[in-house]
Amino acid sequence: MGRQERPRGDGIEPVRDFGTGVEADDAGRTDEEIATVGETLKLRTAKLGPDHPDTLQSRNNLAAGYLAVAISGIEVGSATAQDAVKIGVVIPMTGAFAAVGREVAAGAKLYIQRHGDTVVGQKIELIIRDDAGVPDAGKRLAQELIVKDKVSFLGAGITPTAMAMAAKPEILEWAGSHLAVTFSPDNKFLVTAMHEPALHGWRLADNRHMRMTGYPGRVRSMSWSAGGKALATSGADTVILWPFASKDGPMGKEPAMLAPLQARVSAVACHPKQDIFAAGYSDGTVLMVRMEDGAEILVRRNGTAPVAALAWNARGTHLAFAAEDGDSGLLEF
Repeated sequence: MGRQERPRGDGIEPVRDFGTGVEADDAGRTDEEIATVGETLKLRTAKLGPDHPDTLQSRNNLAAGYLAVAISGIEVGSATAQDAVKIGVVIPMTGAFAAVGREVAAGAKLYIQRHGDTVVGQKIELIIRDDAGVPDAGKRLAQELIVKDKVSFLGAGITPTAMAMAAKPEILEWAGSHLAVTFSPDNKFLVTAMHEPALHGWRLADNRHMRMTGYPGRVRSMSWSAGGKALATSGADTVILWPFASKDGPMGKEPAMLAPLQARVSAVACHPKQDIFAAGYSDGTVLMVRMEDGAEILVRRNGTAPVAALAWNARGTHLAFAAEDGDSGLLEF
């Protein structure tokens, strides 16, 4: 394993619905007035027919609001928190597109009226804010919903508002092909596996570059240790562990090299709770290794196809492996 290269440093109050109907909005509409939107669909269907564009649009708007609450409730049903799940919706309740917003609100209200405001033991709190169809207002209201109201889900009524609400990506540039990517558990670093035998990383606080080179082969497997203090990687005849315990990560530091064999490391998987890892090799061997002193335990003997994948269960009591010839197994510790 060669020496690491020096890194290049570039160095309005919300309307809340608790299952008793949407309260009056900023324009002074009452719950009863908003509820009549559903009647509009019935009238349009009777007057224009079920396939008329206006009828279809009303049906879509009602369905959008209905499904927004229904889907959110399903998704949060597996969560463990007992607090109300907040769903933020930025829609035009006033202005040129008020009809769209009122129909979406009516659809959401319809769901809660029919199914109640509790899903799998969790209350749903619907927070509606009026952007009057103005994208810039929608962006500001979305930020308030996230920061002030701490919503779990956020939706928009019209496309321009949705686009204004979307966050612009931050571009991290580095020439070359990036084949895999991983965040450190503390979200301070981002590391990619390159097409060439190397890793490239960024310290996200200032986007400083980190180059991790010297591999004889391409890195195809990466795994963070418990707590994110080290990044274990394949690509050599030893497991390469880059240190990430300090604020500078691996910059200016040599990696640890553990579990050497006369075969290439093809897969790595760090234990979820302890400072040990499993390593799979191109000859089919699987080792379990302690990071502190490199002590090894033979888990699977060689003589078969390369190990293609390794994975621990959440408690770290079972290790699964798979080989390129289709062989697989589950080992209990």
